[in-house]
Amino acid sequence: MIVGGGETVPCVIVEVSSGGVAVLAQLPPALVAGRLEIEAFGAFACRVAWSDAARVGLEFVDDPQTTARRLGDLIRGA
Repeated sequence: MIVGGGETVPCVIVEVSSGGVAVLAQLPPALVAGRLEIEAFGAFACRVAWSDAARVGLEFVDDPQTTARRLGDLIRGA
């Protein structure tokens, strides 16, 4: 789920890397930053990099190496 600006938005991850994710979600237009919460991996600070009708690109704010270590198997399984 994506949490930010007082909103909680469900999402489905479709692509993941140490730099960010692409998700299926309907974000409110005002939501430009927040955190992505992934069960079993924790929360990741992120900002909206791009969006279209149903997909959103979220860029991780933290160091990519730190993020890659935290995401571990999720990235390897992508």
